[in-house]
Amino acid sequence: MTSRRDQLQSYQFMNQRVISAFVMRETDPAQSPLRRGIGALFAGLMVAILVAAVYGIYGVLTRSGPDQWQTDGSVVVERETGASFVYLRDKLHPALNFTSAKLAAARPNPQVFRVAAKSLTDVPRGVTIGIAGAPASLPDPGQQVRLPWSMCAVASTDPRTVLLVGSTPPGTEGRPLGDRALLVAGDPAGGINLVWQGRKHLIRNARVTVPALFGAVSPTPVGVAWLNALPSGADIAPIDVDDRGGDSDAVEGFDNGDVLFNETGSGRQFYLVLDDRLAPITPLQQAVLDAAFPSDPQEISAADVARFDPEPLDPDADQSVQGPATVPELAPITADTAACAVTRDAAAPPDLLIGTPAAALSNAVPTTGAPLADAVQVPPGRFELVRSAGGIQLITDLGARHPLPDPDVAAFLGYAPENATEIPAALLNTIPAGVTLDPAEAVKPVATVD
Repeated sequence: MTSRRDQLQSYQFMNQRVISAFVMRETDPAQSPLRRGIGALFAGLMVAILVAAVYGIYGVLTRSGPDQWQTDGSVVVERETGASFVYLRDKLHPALNFTSAKLAAARPNPQVFRVAAKSLTDVPRGVTIGIAGAPASLPDPGQQVRLPWSMCAVASTDPRTVLLVGSTPPGTEGRPLGDRALLVAGDPAGGINLVWQGRKHLIRNARVTVPALFGAVSPTPVGVAWLNALPSGADIAPIDVDDRGGDSDAVEGFDNGDVLFNETGSGRQFYLVLDDRLAPITPLQQAVLDAAFPSDPQEISAADVARFDPEPLDPDADQSVQGPATVPELAPITADTAACAVTRDAAAPPDLLIGTPAAALSNAVPTTGAPLADAVQVPPGRFELVRSAGGIQLITDLGARHPLPDPDVAAFLGYAPENATEIPAALLNTIPAGVTLDPAEAVKPVATVD
């Protein structure tokens, strides 16, 4: 009689033949059909064990693991809620915002850990710290925008200004102003300015000078922020003449204040008689003088010009700020369009564009305050790190600028201070000022209300 062992072996043999018939289409193959699979399974298991061992050893050597964040200066973000904490002196301190947590860590670009709320249970808590009003989030350093910046004045019955940080006016409708000029009114003191080649020139005695230069025109109202953002050029005013009407010691036969001219191949060259010299002046200066002191210019010959040896009014004057030599053509700012001053280089005057549709500027964040731009637009999720006379400042996509007490603080936020963009202070000051991002303030407890 067969034993149970013999019966089991017979059963296994029968199953093996059935499996072989299905897998290899042969009931009695030379080797088992599952031999390779079993070998592969064993090899894979050994590799998995080796990998786990390597990671385990690495975790021991580097002290990484579920509690790695429990080191002084670690920034912790609760995975489920996004709440920010900073681990200091064996306590987990809630922070008012993510920026405060990074500042409180007081180290360049501190490591940020995203930890489940369950893992934070039973960890000793410290007091809530932080700076109220600091940015809730900080974009990646690769999201920094740079020049150009565009300050746009929208023409309407209620003039407003919009600052575009890191961009030019959208669309292609904007046209370069070129050698034309804008006549604008936006000075808080009630003055009228001529805007030409990126600079503003205050017109003195505008009630008389403007009609003499341009006829019956009305200046376009603009926001004070737009005007403040433009660099100033020389005022348009009559040239001061000492002892006006008295005999000139330098130009025999003429009085101080007389205007002379000589016909040249390129047109009239005007001269102003002064007590110590004969000074060449531009057609615009002659027109301004004529408006203030009406007179008919007197013609002199080229020989007389050579005899009197003309000398410039101010040989050391910066010609780039002197304004136009001739009376420029005025360009209007039509209704529901904007004139935009585009700054591409902090050391140079902005380029002026006209005709930008006002509707293209509607995404900017509104602000309040007379010297400020009425709205500021930073591309969503982007930022700008700027440098000006006041130091380094962070500009967020909420349209606020946050001063840093020291350039090194930028590294605490994960940004390189050497990447800060140079921006004219007059342009930067049109952005609302936010709180200063000071690490010393970030570690202070938040005041509680009883």
